[in-house]
Amino acid sequence: MVSRLPRIFIVCLLLVCATLPGCNRASQLTPAEQASKNIVMKVTTRLASIPDTDQPVSVANAAQSKGSFYIDFHGKGRSVVYVAKVGEKMHVVYNGKPGKGYDKVFNLRISPNGQIIAYVAELQGKNILVVDGAEGLLYDDIGAPLFSPDSHHVACKIQAGDQFFILMDGILGPGYRTFNGSPQFSGDSSRVVYSEGADGDRLSRLVVSDLKSKSRQVLEGCGDQVVTNSMTSRIATVCVANGKQRVIEFNSSQADKLTEGPLHDAVSHLTFSKDGNTLAYAAEKGGASYVVWNGREARLPNATLVADPVVRPDKLGVGVIIGTPGKVFFHQAFKESGKKEDPYEMIEDLVYSNDGRQHAYSAFRDDKWRIVVDGTEGPVFDRVIGPQFSPDGSLLVYRARQDGKRFVVVADSAGTIIRKHQDYELVFPLVFTTEGSSVAYGVKDGKELWWKVEKLK
Repeated sequence: MVSRLPRIFIVCLLLVCATLPGCNRASQLTPAEQASKNIVMKVTTRLASIPDTDQPVSVANAAQSKGSFYIDFHGKGRSVVYVAKVGEKMHVVYNGKPGKGYDKVFNLRISPNGQIIAYVAELQGKNILVVDGAEGLLYDDIGAPLFSPDSHHVACKIQAGDQFFILMDGILGPGYRTFNGSPQFSGDSSRVVYSEGADGDRLSRLVVSDLKSKSRQVLEGCGDQVVTNSMTSRIATVCVANGKQRVIEFNSSQADKLTEGPLHDAVSHLTFSKDGNTLAYAAEKGGASYVVWNGREARLPNATLVADPVVRPDKLGVGVIIGTPGKVFFHQAFKESGKKEDPYEMIEDLVYSNDGRQHAYSAFRDDKWRIVVDGTEGPVFDRVIGPQFSPDGSLLVYRARQDGKRFVVVADSAGTIIRKHQDYELVFPLVFTTEGSSVAYGVKDGKELWWKVEKLK
């Protein structure tokens, strides 16, 4: 590695300029312009057209099936990116502008502000990180790049020989023998959190570092599970003590001030509430399963969690999807939900209305999917995904597929369909506009990629 250091510093200049304040496009915006970039685009806009020379490809992390384009829209409609094949090379196209061709492209990411893309490419049998068009060095393996919440920094895990490193803005951090998962940023973008894996007799340990690896705090026996809250810079992790497990919470800037949870036989499914103020997780103790929230335990009815818990926005309870052999069902801990709901073969996408009074999820049974609202089933489709209540709770929107056609459904709060939007080849995740009167989403319509904005009523 010593012989490569001069090249690293050369590349650092490129990557740091692509990601640090004062160099990238995002940092050149005024505060008012920056704020506007966090608002959902509320005008239907054609973002790109796919030329006939661009052919579909199979991408390792593509959400779409083999032989299609890998496409990703910025969550608020600011940009669209896709991967295509031209000749024998794959290239990334950002808002209609193609990048350099590579043997393979994978782990494509869009920055939170929608202005920068990063991805990993294969070149000469090695991996290379590309950020905003700037190439890094070749390594044996590179994990998925991660943008900081403010879009100014990029981190990823790399492997060089038998060692692993955190690559931060093009600069290599300390090397380790093993790593758990991927690095994560604190909510204020000032710290990076990662877990150094167990090695021999040594347990895993969690590392909280500044972005230049000059100030580091280490929590021994922690880090097998790590979650961060992007709103409050809180971090939660699982630590081992005397053969038991407990959850520890702390602020990213004060890793020495810890809040310790009770010991359990096992802990899993750590998740922060939507507003970031509370943490819920699953625990096992004495052969029984529990959901733990705000230091309180609620025993589960002879079942185990099969998905992350969801804290009600009104802080009156925690919704969970729990399972027994052959079936899964909705259960609400700490506050009875009232109506006992039917079991299903699969349940996904549990969500609450903003006032916490209603809940919905996607459910599968008898080869069909449907949205279930407060225990009442809606119409069946080949597939439904991503239910969301409107900001005022009066409507529910979700994506559906039927007979190969994909579309958005608007239903009332009881699940009855009010409106079915136009069919498209592909429909991407939904978001509400700021005033809550419209729903917005990306679509692929033939060769065109659109950001669609539709009135709810």
